[in-house]
Amino acid sequence: MTRAPFDLRRELQPPRAAKTPTVERLSFGVAEAARALGVSAKTVSRLVAAGTLRSVRIGGRRLIPADELRRLLTPPESAA
Repeated sequence: MTRAPFDLRRELQPPRAAKTPTVERLSFGVAEAARALGVSAKTVSRLVAAGTLRSVRIGGRRLIPADELRRLLTPPESAA
């Protein structure tokens, strides 16, 4: 069984009008964040340990807020 590619843009888009209301994902597990970033879970863990990527621990599970993934992928503004 092959795993479908993870598309962060699709995951972070506002939900389409549907019969059943959907909720925007607020956080991702380490493996999900790794797939979204195109890196390994080990790399995500290193980024968290270094303080480059903020995370929260809930019930023994490490979660990375969706805003942190956006921040990491946004180039810094150049100081002009």
